Amino acid sequence: MQSRKWMMIVAIAAGLLYMIVDNTVGRFAFDFIPKTIPIWLLCYLVFTTVRNLEGRLVALGLLFGSGGDVALALGHFVPGLSSFLIGHLFYIAAWTRRYKFSVARAVPAVAVLAVAALLSVWLSPMLGELAIPVYAYIGVIAAMSALSFLRSRDSLILPIGTVLFVISDAIIAVNKFHTPVPLSGLWIMLTYYAAQAMIALGFIGEQDE
Repeated sequence: MQSRKWMMIVAIAAGLLYMIVDNTVGRFAFDFIPKTIPIWLLCYLVFTTVRNLEGRLVALGLLFGSGGDVALALGHFVPGLSSFLIGHLFYIAAWTRRYKFSVARAVPAVAVLAVAALLSVWLSPMLGELAIPVYAYIGVIAAMSALSFLRSRDSLILPIGTVLFVISDAIIAVNKFHTPVPLSGLWIMLTYYAAQAMIALGFIGEQDE
């Protein structure tokens, strides 16, 4: 338990350090390495703490997320999008293993899907040849977040993490295709690191229920 806590602290500290450097120094050679260290630490934490199929699926989701980080840092948008999409599919596989429907759980799930649909419509005139991969990605991440609310768990830490993931990627989409977002790099990484940390922390915490 103590080592788990320290690992989480180190992951959060590494993420904060990267954001400080990125927003003061700017881009530098091999900056994708410190960028992905927090996610690798979270992946290791989940992999070593939750030793069942769900744990492996969530760890793979984190791993493919780090792959997306590397691809985007190197300027490869579609490969990065694809890596994140695969990661979300692993998350979906994990969430659906503990499915529980209720109206109260369905309301936020439907809200996430509705917002994702509106975002797709709003961005559609600017997407051009990237329309299909972007639509596919929005659909998958929206499903991932919606399904996180339909799990047989009462904690909201993990579902809130998935919503932050949607927000992070929405900022990326708006900044890339529509209007430059002030301090976009900071807001993207802040919501992204918070999302992955809450997904990992929430998932691990649920194992003690």
